[in-house]
Amino acid sequence: MCFMRVITGSARGRRLETLEGEDVRPTTDRIKEAVFSIIQFETEGRNFLDLFAGSGQMGIEALSRGAKSASFVDNAKKSLETVKRNLKAVKLENSAKVFAMDFHSFLSMNSQRFDIAFLDPPYRTGMLQDALELVVDAMNDTGVIIAENPLDEEILSNYGDFVLDRQYRYGKIKITIFSIEERIELLKEVTGHLDNVEVVGFNGLLAQYCEEHGVDAIVKGLRAVTDFEYEFQMALTNKKLNPNLETLFLTAEADSMYLSSSMVREIASMGGDIRNFVPACIHDRIVERLKNN
Repeated sequence: MCFMRVITGSARGRRLETLEGEDVRPTTDRIKEAVFSIIQFETEGRNFLDLFAGSGQMGIEALSRGAKSASFVDNAKKSLETVKRNLKAVKLENSAKVFAMDFHSFLSMNSQRFDIAFLDPPYRTGMLQDALELVVDAMNDTGVIIAENPLDEEILSNYGDFVLDRQYRYGKIKITIFSIEERIELLKEVTGHLDNVEVVGFNGLLAQYCEEHGVDAIVKGLRAVTDFEYEFQMALTNKKLNPNLETLFLTAEADSMYLSSSMVREIASMGGDIRNFVPACIHDRIVERLKNN
């Protein structure tokens, strides 16, 4: 029997069973760590969908990192049994729902809205295209869809209102992030009064982007000690990839370090006043979106 481990969070280091056989292909630890580094500040308090669950390791990693709930979907009996055993082993079954059905059936009957969806279907079967077309209707407006597929398997740049945000390559595998892209627009609006600030989006490695554009310093904000553990690893990795690159960490002010995006969203959804937590333009967007939902 093969095992993988939960990377961090409440179940850190716990062993998870993985599936064996020619018809299964578990997400590697390298890709799992990469995915959660991309969404590290988006997981806490969110509803996570593990659509082709396999052993359930992606959804369990999300729960370990503070996700509010995780839904595991698979139509293979051995996958479902493994998911249930893994959830019991890490004592996270109370935050999980396991669905014994194929992705099409689940998305057709599902009424829940998700914040993060991870899709890793069997390669080159056409399932990913079909799933991406359907899953957009199950997502919140601020949601993120993450797809894993081989480099030579083409997917579209947009599905419904979700557009290709970022794409990363790991060997022969690529990770694609879809979102309703307004972050760059909002950042430009928030920083519009600063003449020396440019807001840009990019795909690929940050270290490579910095090298190509003559950037020799990265400034990152830390909300809590737990942020530093991951960010320190990233700083060392970036330094290895680009020896001229330095990383500077700034801690949040005491009156705001307790805040998280999920907390602000929850306050707003319950009618609370968030004007003291976010810039005016972001406040207006959030309020308008809640009115339309």
